Amino acid sequence: MDRRAAKRIATNLLRWYDKAKRDLPWRGTRDPYKIWLSEVMLQQTTVSVVEKRFGRFVERFPDLRSLAASTEEEVLAEWSGLGYYSRARSFLRAARMVVAEHGGEVPSSAAAFGALPGVGAYTTGAVLSIAFDLPEPIVDGNVVRVLCRLFALGGDPAKGSLKKKLWVLAKELQAPNRPGDFNQALMELGALVCTPRKPLCAQCPLRGPCLARDQGLVDRFPQARKRPKARSIILAGALIRRGGRILLRQQPPDAKLLRAMWLFPVEEVETLSEAPRRLSQQVSRALGVPADVAPAPLKTISHSITCYRIRFSLFETRIMARSIPSRSAPHLRWVRPQEIKTLPVSSLVQKSLAE
Repeated sequence: MDRRAAKRIATNLLRWYDKAKRDLPWRGTRDPYKIWLSEVMLQQTTVSVVEKRFGRFVERFPDLRSLAASTEEEVLAEWSGLGYYSRARSFLRAARMVVAEHGGEVPSSAAAFGALPGVGAYTTGAVLSIAFDLPEPIVDGNVVRVLCRLFALGGDPAKGSLKKKLWVLAKELQAPNRPGDFNQALMELGALVCTPRKPLCAQCPLRGPCLARDQGLVDRFPQARKRPKARSIILAGALIRRGGRILLRQQPPDAKLLRAMWLFPVEEVETLSEAPRRLSQQVSRALGVPADVAPAPLKTISHSITCYRIRFSLFETRIMARSIPSRSAPHLRWVRPQEIKTLPVSSLVQKSLAE
């Protein structure tokens, strides 16, 4: 790319960013831990949700060492409601690796940082450019949209030569004196102006050189990706109350959904008519006493997890015994409603219990 043209693009973009950028809680810090945390949280989660949760997480785990010294259950409990829990698990493993292998200091080299669990090219570019002022590029969904429109690039941006070209362009356009701000400006432009639908082209600082706008083809870029069809499933859960407590069951480590998270005792069923029998059998085996499951659900809600569309029905369940045999069942826990937030509980539970 012509260096003068690239410099003009960077200059105009940064000038716009200095005036238009949002005041977000992770901006204004050079702490690599907090910048890294914000980038992990922002993957697959909206800015508005992360804004509400970022400060709370930092208050609970103020630095990388405090995070590394925590249990997975403690971290997942604080992550509850953000979804995509594999991100939190990888972040915890990476924090422990940084403490063990890098003296607790986030590495500033692309090779070392990129070798940490859960860290890919995007996270590497974001953290190293923003925290350490290194000229590392980033390409996320917002950046893809901006670059594909700016240069009228067709094809699937997630594959082959176009994917490589986008990374090259992101590198060539960078402002060497402000790499972190430039990367954030590209993302901010995609989030606020160069939006997926009805982009605000008249307000865009790059409207002059934008080839898609010049050709009147903004809506054609980038090429829409074919998303995998969501799978619909029916889940039934048993609501068991006893002495002011609710019975929760921890999902097994190999569970298809919500691995190691705490839920009601649940069964995936083909039809709701089979749910009472299946739940009764599960609860009876787990507690060693008969269980009576109501024939009709107390509540039914819709819930989405990655590529699953869940129809979840909660059934009132009674234990048909005065006492329950005392035996070790680490995957079962009687929890008071106010204690739920201290566990890594799926938002499915919180939604089900809400009035």
